[in-house]
Amino acid sequence: MEIYDCKVLIGGSRMNEARKEGISAAEIVMLRHLHGDDSVLDITHVGTSDISDVEVRDMLSLTYGPGDVDTTRAGPAILREVFGPPAIPLPRAIEGAEIVETAPKKIKPEKLKRLRDIRPDDQVMPPVAALDVKASLAQFEE
Repeated sequence: MEIYDCKVLIGGSRMNEARKEGISAAEIVMLRHLHGDDSVLDITHVGTSDISDVEVRDMLSLTYGPGDVDTTRAGPAILREVFGPPAIPLPRAIEGAEIVETAPKKIKPEKLKRLRDIRPDDQVMPPVAALDVKASLAQFEE
């Protein structure tokens, strides 16, 4: 997955800006959805990472998770709204991003996760295709 730095105009306001460093293409899509397409500026490609879609979805769920205002659009609900069900792959790259002159570096997933909240590996939900549906339904039949 490609990794970027960018500037976000919170709520589209030029009076309220935030820098985001070391974020995935999927998070840029999420930020555009939340703040407006033209509110994510100065997108710069800074490297690539082998981080999985499951780990990125988990970070996004925790970052944009349970909100205080509108819980119907929090966590997994907003991820489904923006990206569809978990079986659908996340965006890997953003078109039109400025590329740093030097060769993009390889960023370890551990570094990206260190900067963000993420559940321990044993608590992260596997992709839908990996779930054993029969075993899941068996618990309700007893």
